[in-house]
Amino acid sequence: MDRKLYSSISSKKNAYLGSSIYNPRYSFNISSIINEFSYSNDDNTRCMGLFLHKLINEYGVELPVDMIKIIKSNIRINNNNYIYRNSNMNYVKALSNSCLVADLLENRDLKVLGFGVLNKILNGKISTDEEYYAYISALSLRVKDIDQEKLKDVIDAYKKVYSLNGDREVILDNLRKMLILIDLNDLKFKKTILGAFYSIKENVVYLNDAINDDYTVFHEFGHAMDDFFNDRKHDGREYEPLYKKARSHARDNRKFKKILKKLDSTMSIVYDEARRIFDSRMIRIHGSKDAIYRAYRIMVSRYINENGIEELLDTFGIDDETTAKVLLQYDKGKLDLDKLAKIVYDTQKENQAEKVWRARPEGCVSDIISSVFKSINIKVNGEEFLLFNGHDNDYYYSYDDAPMCELMANYNLLKVMGLNREIQMLREIFGDVFVNTLESIYYSNSSNTRRFRNIDMFEEDEYDYDDNRRRKR
Repeated sequence: MDRKLYSSISSKKNAYLGSSIYNPRYSFNISSIINEFSYSNDDNTRCMGLFLHKLINEYGVELPVDMIKIIKSNIRINNNNYIYRNSNMNYVKALSNSCLVADLLENRDLKVLGFGVLNKILNGKISTDEEYYAYISALSLRVKDIDQEKLKDVIDAYKKVYSLNGDREVILDNLRKMLILIDLNDLKFKKTILGAFYSIKENVVYLNDAINDDYTVFHEFGHAMDDFFNDRKHDGREYEPLYKKARSHARDNRKFKKILKKLDSTMSIVYDEARRIFDSRMIRIHGSKDAIYRAYRIMVSRYINENGIEELLDTFGIDDETTAKVLLQYDKGKLDLDKLAKIVYDTQKENQAEKVWRARPEGCVSDIISSVFKSINIKVNGEEFLLFNGHDNDYYYSYDDAPMCELMANYNLLKVMGLNREIQMLREIFGDVFVNTLESIYYSNSSNTRRFRNIDMFEEDEYDYDDNRRRKR
């Protein structure tokens, strides 16, 4: 598919590379045109102006004659108001497409693709598949960058869901924002031995090799998008009435207890089956449980000798309490290698089981229920339930915005995966108002990016109002 898309978008392989810049017969003042676009009454036209401004004035792209002609042919003037035809540009697309074209043109192997993409953007004829392939190509240029060691896994997750049953428009929107965040806000995707998380302070999405499912990728990147794009307050207080109403709706719903029991039953079955399969596979390899532990003992001993005890515990994700006990025994010369081998084996089995159940829609729904109730322990009409997936009470009260942050990260997961059945389940549990609010927040990413550095110099710094018009300084 990729080869076909590349062929369709760059069929005239040398058409743009051989074009001269600014033939006097076709040239016109592009700066003046951008200026006119900047105060057009048409949103698409203003965003096209931003796209061209960033591409030409910030990235230094020189437009071939062919492109100049396309721009000229798409301009219409109505009552002194400039309109750019054949454009479905919005603010996010303007920023992301400028990054996209500039990145492709900077790479010698992708330059033809870059001009082909630019042609289609200017003509408003780029298809979802073509744009998707272009963004994957641009993002893939960054996988070898320092501090981007997990970016390839992220790209692979989006490629997989795009080829299956995901929502392709939502996936493409995620990829646009990802390129903006990487190029313009230095977002990193790093490896961690801890649980996966997004660090606002460091501007890093941390992902874990042991639990590296696609659901986690979409969830954690959902946090990054929510922090950067969603046009909402982050003090949390305004959403308290929403949570209260959602909890009341759930408790009054006769089906809620049944849903909670079904979620717990399904997740327990998945978890236990994953553990069973892990044991079964290892026994087929080694022959018996005793043989497994002997093999692990040899591996653990060799690993400690070559890398150290702390590296072993970190690599296999041993929990903090067990790590402290093992290190104390090691320091006293009383380390039990047989016991440690079993700990490492059991931890790998638990990680595999967790990886399996995390990659289930039910886990996402459970996490959302946890966010609304601000706990994994829920009491419904006197009956107590312990959610399989979610955060505890301390986490949700650690900062005011925690519940909505988790809701938006999970909602991105649902949207990317195209899990409409689960979204409908949330409507049944919490009501239409709750889900409609999440939907509204999710798609609210208008121009909130202006509050971040080096993102948009187009309107504020380059142009001024003058008699209801903006002019270039």
